[in-house]
Amino acid sequence: MKKVLITGSNGLVGKYLIDKYLSDTNMEIIAMSSAENIHNIDNTNSFKFEQVDLRDKIKTKYLLDIHKPDIIINCAAITNVDVCESNKQWAWGVNVLVPEFLANYSSDNKIRFIHLSTDFVFDGLQGMYKEDDIPNPVSWYGTTKLEAEKRITDIYPYSTIVRTVLVYGIPISTHRNNILTWVVNELKEGKPINVVNDQFRTPTFVKDLVQALIKLAGIKYAGILHISGAEYMSVYDFAIKIASVFEFDKSLIKPTTSQMLNQPGKRPPKTGFIITKAVHELDFNPTSISESLGYFRNLLQ
Repeated sequence: MKKVLITGSNGLVGKYLIDKYLSDTNMEIIAMSSAENIHNIDNTNSFKFEQVDLRDKIKTKYLLDIHKPDIIINCAAITNVDVCESNKQWAWGVNVLVPEFLANYSSDNKIRFIHLSTDFVFDGLQGMYKEDDIPNPVSWYGTTKLEAEKRITDIYPYSTIVRTVLVYGIPISTHRNNILTWVVNELKEGKPINVVNDQFRTPTFVKDLVQALIKLAGIKYAGILHISGAEYMSVYDFAIKIASVFEFDKSLIKPTTSQMLNQPGKRPPKTGFIITKAVHELDFNPTSISESLGYFRNLLQ
């Protein structure tokens, strides 16, 4: 039986990874989070949960030595752009030093290592990026994620770095919103929301991303791979799409600009990914936005 260790296991991607791996009887899951276990799963032969601050290298190494994973999928990160901007040292510790440590450990022990990165490594001036386009982050969050990519590549070239874009789904915790749950929760209560119409993305269905991560865990792909949806649109248009599928009042969604929101952390205006390599390497076929939102509507209503 192989062992997969999932860091950031209480987050959106971690939740769906665990759900998917639980259906595989040949895989043992070790879930790690800095917060307490919020999964409705007790420790069994196929599932173990460890609460640990991954910045604590001594305790983390102790747990890694005990569990001896075959695969590490690193989903742990501070992803809130504004929080990173105001807590630079914390963000650097989690987003750079933790993956650096995990890459070193994986290299020393010949463990399959997959690290989750972001479209925010780009400046957003071009849009629709390929894996070999030159990064140029405009925020501290993007800077930390790019630095992690560089260190992982230098330490353990056989690692896989998966960049993704605006992931949406239903988180395990009500305190962890993403674009989907934020729009749904606000509109359900009849609250107006301001959504930027000058930021463009290729929104990513969390189940598509998880399926790609699991495929990658089973092969020897090394380097960077872009995983996202195939439909390019503004964040405002994506919110309108959500309202349409859920049959909410679209007039509650007010278009605004990045300048008007005046957020501490700058966002790249145009990202989105060209996913040709993922289609070729993984036979990746992202779910349409309409179909994925229909799936979530059935779950939430």
